[in-house]
Amino acid sequence: MTGASVLIVEDEPIVAIGLQDRLERLGYRVADIVDTGEAAVAVAVEARPDVVLMDIHLAGEMDGITAADQIRAQTQIPVIYLTAFSDNETVRRASGTEPMNYLHKPCQDRDLRVAVELALYRRAAERERQRVAQRFQATVRSIADALVATDSTGRVTLLNTAAERLTGWTQERAGGLPFPSVVVLAEGQSGAAMPCPVTASLYSGMATAIEPGAVLLTVDGRRLVVEGAVTLVYGANGEPDGSVCVLRDVSERLATAAKLERAEKLESLGLVAGGVAHVMNNLLTVIIWSTDFARGEIPENSPALALLDDVDAAAAGLKRVAEQMLTYAAVQFRQREPLDLSSTVGGCFARLHETAAGRAELETEFASGLPSVTGDEHQLQQAVINLVTNAVEAAEGAGGRVVVRTGSRRMTREDFRGALLGSEEPEGTYVFIEVADNGTGMDTATQKSMFDPFFSTKFTGRGLGLALVHGAVQSHRGAILVSSAPGAGTRVEVLLPAL
Repeated sequence: MTGASVLIVEDEPIVAIGLQDRLERLGYRVADIVDTGEAAVAVAVEARPDVVLMDIHLAGEMDGITAADQIRAQTQIPVIYLTAFSDNETVRRASGTEPMNYLHKPCQDRDLRVAVELALYRRAAERERQRVAQRFQATVRSIADALVATDSTGRVTLLNTAAERLTGWTQERAGGLPFPSVVVLAEGQSGAAMPCPVTASLYSGMATAIEPGAVLLTVDGRRLVVEGAVTLVYGANGEPDGSVCVLRDVSERLATAAKLERAEKLESLGLVAGGVAHVMNNLLTVIIWSTDFARGEIPENSPALALLDDVDAAAAGLKRVAEQMLTYAAVQFRQREPLDLSSTVGGCFARLHETAAGRAELETEFASGLPSVTGDEHQLQQAVINLVTNAVEAAEGAGGRVVVRTGSRRMTREDFRGALLGSEEPEGTYVFIEVADNGTGMDTATQKSMFDPFFSTKFTGRGLGLALVHGAVQSHRGAILVSSAPGAGTRVEVLLPAL
């Protein structure tokens, strides 16, 4: 590289001038000549020569080896030792600074030229390697999927930005740790720890897929459903030199798919319920008119009148079921009007106490001055009655307690996360009806099915009670939050947007 600059570090003036003359004849430019290690470091940092030609024994307190070590640490400029000393201890110390070459005085021009050219070439190659490595690092860190790399022993060497966000670990904290300490995987159904996929790949020499439904346990306590795979990285000898694990969070995708499936199922059931209710109402109209007509044709003392009373009672019961089915199908809309939820719930106070009487203690906490909501008072009262009925059944027995509360609060998008209905509702002020009990509680699977028509943990054919709640809240564009655990009771919160 003709024209490359060289810093000469030499405390013998005659030797230094001779080196300058030789380098210039070879086509190089001498950046400076200094005779101490301290000066060598200062000039290298400021002038940034292409190569440093370093004597080991210098005039100052700092010898050439110490100076070379500092130059390497601060500038990465290649250093060539040119010295009369070649004893074992000096060579050992010099080797620790990773010099580009070690020439013994006196040396030939040919050896000097080869040493300088080799140093320049290696520096250029190292710069290109660093540039490629930086580009690779930038590419890896920008990949949308989480990427965790390990060495051949399964210890983490790299986390990209997505992996840091997904796991909660940082590159600095995770580096050097075993893969299972950073990527903690559990089986989705049982919660049992999963075998380490990296260990499996390194042992078998084959790529390993992460089982569908695997759950990632993050540093901050989140449980994310993930999918991914582990592939091996091979060294020059053809043996596995490490692994790369790619992970993707599919929690939201699965949740969306589940919501769509549930919505389609509820829509289908709603259409069936609406159709059946319509047919029932038509038939009931005929039954009621027929019994009215029959009453006019039967003598007042006829025992058949009692049978007609039974028919009327049965017809009235069927009419209530038809109304529930229409409410569930969200096709029967009465007049919507501004409502105070505390007054609305208070309007069915007697019915609530009748439901709980002798079975569980009922407490009410109705807030005053609530913002109004637009709604159907009858539907909302029926929803509260069904929620209290379900809570009383869960808490029935000695010490059973059910609390009905109303209130209002500001809801964020995060507050709606995990809602059984209305998880995508906008932020804002909501008025709520809360029904809480200290009963048996529910596991996660039961919570997901509790609003399905005819679902029950007690016996088959439970009815439309909680499905009615779901339909009523859905028709009011509200949300339902459920908090429950086996043995810890249940809290159901119905949220309606405030005017």
